[in-house]
Amino acid sequence: MKKLIIGLGGCGNNIINLLQNKIDNSSKTLSVQKDIQLFTISKADFKLNPKEIDFENKLKLLFEHTSKVILILGTAGNSSLLYLDKLVRILNENKVLFNIIAIEPMKIEGNKRFENSEITNKYIKNFTKNHTFIKGYRPEEIDEKVIQIILDYSISLKKVIEIIQKNKMCISDAYAIGSCSTCGCGEADKLVKKIKNIEIELKNFDIEKMIKKIISLSSYRDMPIELKVIIFIFYRVTFNKEEVLDYWIENLSDKCIKFYDSILFYVLRNKPFSKELKDKWLKRCSLLSEKYNNYSLKETIKYCNTGVEV
Repeated sequence: MKKLIIGLGGCGNNIINLLQNKIDNSSKTLSVQKDIQLFTISKADFKLNPKEIDFENKLKLLFEHTSKVILILGTAGNSSLLYLDKLVRILNENKVLFNIIAIEPMKIEGNKRFENSEITNKYIKNFTKNHTFIKGYRPEEIDEKVIQIILDYSISLKKVIEIIQKNKMCISDAYAIGSCSTCGCGEADKLVKKIKNIEIELKNFDIEKMIKKIISLSSYRDMPIELKVIIFIFYRVTFNKEEVLDYWIENLSDKCIKFYDSILFYVLRNKPFSKELKDKWLKRCSLLSEKYNNYSLKETIKYCNTGVEV
């Protein structure tokens, strides 16, 4: 479980229910709720009552398998005042990265709710800089804002590929496979930059499954959409590229020879990487090209022309 979306109290639980069928399998949901009726109707993957004796231990167990938490709450609710500090303490103890989405009360809700909100807001600002306060005039408007923020936080590589393919977004790139003078790849550029934990996403992506789709690889047009998006990401997103490339060269099997060929040609050939990493890729690719007598990979190695003995 990479991401855990927590709804605290009635307001948070409402958002959790609205999120059903909107997030992919890389995210799970948790309802932290003391109201028995709301607890029963919650559609969350996990449910915890903060009044239970073993609440903290159960929460820690969930956090052991989580790399990122998105915590949703209403700033005017009693649950936020009672349990927010405990949740944040456990998150920090388990070294889990977290963002807080805080829904503020509407003007019609009365002075007491606004007093609660002011206290909660101070807590949140002290706890983390990663917070977003949401205001609105209608409940539906607020819900839409919160859900969109969560989807932006939660978007995965797989989901990005689906969106790019469905909407036929342009992902050509001036440095790799030809410039697009019409759109500049703006829509896709914004989308790929929303992927969180991108190094983990790229390492965990099923490269072998993707490569099976390739019948021939004589040009960029032959590539599956997944591979095109991965190459586009290397040109448009700032992340630890060498870490991912090193992981691939150390862990992917010989079956991925077409993937090696594509990455060597479109990524390592054009971008500045360390000599050590390039040498490692060239040596591995050279062995593969000889072992399988792969003409395309042999030609790619020649194009790289780094002077490494292979």
